[in-house]
Amino acid sequence: MKYGPGYVYRYFDRDDNVLYVGLTDDFGRRLKEHHQIASWFPNVQRCEVFFFDDYADAEMTESTLIRANTPLHNVARPNKNESIRRRNAGGACPGANACAELAASWDRAVDEAKGRTKVRLREAASQLIDARRKVMRLESEVDLLRFELALARGNVEEADDTMDHILGENWSARNR
Repeated sequence: MKYGPGYVYRYFDRDDNVLYVGLTDDFGRRLKEHHQIASWFPNVQRCEVFFFDDYADAEMTESTLIRANTPLHNVARPNKNESIRRRNAGGACPGANACAELAASWDRAVDEAKGRTKVRLREAASQLIDARRKVMRLESEVDLLRFELALARGNVEEADDTMDHILGENWSARNR
């Protein structure tokens, strides 16, 4: 199982039919690969790309979209032969008939992923604030130790400079 971010993407033809649904951790590399080796790539007119902080969320979304869209060029999907038969017979692409349902399903999946991302961002922001508070406390403790060390050495000027740093420039200017 992969960890880290992932991208889910869909390629569409000129009639807005889904040609391919994919998943990758490096969209630029994967785009080049499709361009170089996929015989269907010249038919691509539009691409949607969605970023996920969690690769597992991206995998679930890709799987859901493949089942919902039955893209013509995804190898591992249900009813592949039926889709090809209909396409070759001039029938409608299976995904085109359920466009509204698929769009709603896609929107729900994206909204759920956004919700999970917002929660993670809030948690990360809270952790960052806590870490910054700890750093500030440690910096204050270091400054006080410098002050005490300067006093212990009898270096009044260094102690005064350290206290000015601790109390800020406004304190220094006001008390000189």
